[in-house]
Amino acid sequence: MNETLETPVVAEAPAEPSYWKETRQPIYSAAVVLPFLIAYEVGLLLLRSDEINGGDAILLNLGGPIVRWLGLGAGSASMIALGAFFIGAQIHRKGSWKLKPQLLASIFFESLVYAVVLFMLLGYIVQYLPHSSAVNVPRPELAEERVARKSPPRRTTDETAAPASKPRSGNRPTLREFVLYCGAGVYEELVFRVILLGLLSLVFNKLFHMESAYAAVWSVVTGAIIFSGFHHIGGEPFFIGIFLQRVFAGLYFAAIYYNRSFGVAAASHAMYDILIGLNQWTRG
Repeated sequence: MNETLETPVVAEAPAEPSYWKETRQPIYSAAVVLPFLIAYEVGLLLLRSDEINGGDAILLNLGGPIVRWLGLGAGSASMIALGAFFIGAQIHRKGSWKLKPQLLASIFFESLVYAVVLFMLLGYIVQYLPHSSAVNVPRPELAEERVARKSPPRRTTDETAAPASKPRSGNRPTLREFVLYCGAGVYEELVFRVILLGLLSLVFNKLFHMESAYAAVWSVVTGAIIFSGFHHIGGEPFFIGIFLQRVFAGLYFAAIYYNRSFGVAAASHAMYDILIGLNQWTRG
């Protein structure tokens, strides 16, 4: 009796996804921005501040009427928009809802590295920009310090939030400013990277019939210019040096957003603003 010897088939274990791929999951973005979001929302509540970051103000005015129509407070518009983005993106990616603490810690460190690199780059570049000596950069004003009056929850009108005055040059930033920096990292990245770049890409691709790569490049450049110009709405003096710094920052954060994730871009943005504020505080 002849027996046929067959080589047993050993199933190979599926390869573990790389750090760069796995941390692009929206669930990691939600986790990495959560501390900054809590610091911003709870900070404003404890400080009883009626000022909010400019990105938050945009979402408040755009989404406030819809949220009120649903019977909710207008002040929750930004939180709802952010939550809807995370949930929708995670469902679309069909990713795991589990988090690995070591990966999350690595994302925070990665974001800090990006923030430090931008801080150093702008510190070097600014000396070659026009009017740099006149504005004494870097300062918190060069970070995302565009703030606006927050509408009381009881208000039923749809008035655009009016800009608040920014701190006087040379003063140390207060706790309120650091709270606003945390909000800038989250909400301005949502507005100017996720929403604005998505809309611009759609316009360049569908309306101007550009290839996806060219549409992306034009979207990033146009979005950076709009991002920079936004900070001068409301009466902030225009200096070409400051404007170009913010354009560069917009390009930088867009590169992080496209190549890494929204969470890494938002955390890097918030950490960069905080670094600028700490630098001003130590020099004040």
